[in-house]
This record gives sequence, C-alpha cells and structure tokens, in this order.
Amino acid sequence: MYKPFLEKQGKDNVTVAEWKEGECTGDWCGEQYAKQREVTFNFYKQTIGKTLVDVKHTQQLRRESDRCIVQIKMVMSGKLLVIYSQYIPIS
Repeated sequence: MYKPFLEKQGKDNVTVAEWKEGECTGDWCGEQYAKQREVTFNFYKQTIGKTLVDVKHTQQLRRESDRCIVQIKMVMSGKLLVIYSQYIPIS
C-alpha cells in the first residue's frame, strides 16, 4: 500500500521492508513501539542543477486501543548533478 503511493508521487527505487515484531525505542522521544520497518527511495529535486536525493525512513508503530501511533525518522542525502555547458563560438 505504501510503495504504490510513493511511486505515484514520483519516487524511484522504492523498497518497503516487512514490519519486524519486537520492542524498539524511538530515538528522539524515548517511547516504546511494537514494530519497526525501513523504507528507502530516491528522487530528483530540481535546483540549479538536478539533485538526486536518497531517503531512508525508519518507521516505528504501536497500537493503543482505538488508535495507531507511527513515528517516522527520516534521513536524506543529496548528490548534486551539475550539467555544465558553455557556448563557444566557432570562427
């Protein structure tokens, strides 16, 4: 369900791991979660040139009676692809 959503948003090389059962702790909140998975993808962002952005989500999940709580930690890194061209007149 999540992979097709990301692909429709123009993300490439999408991988969505299966949820792993087991207690895990949120890095920034210290809260406990019951499941965890990793999602990776990349996309090109148009800036001065094109930047290939690699994204990694670490998603953690727990259920509390009638609600589901998901924490997402995201790491992004970019590689600027500079396309340089110069007009040189031929005389």
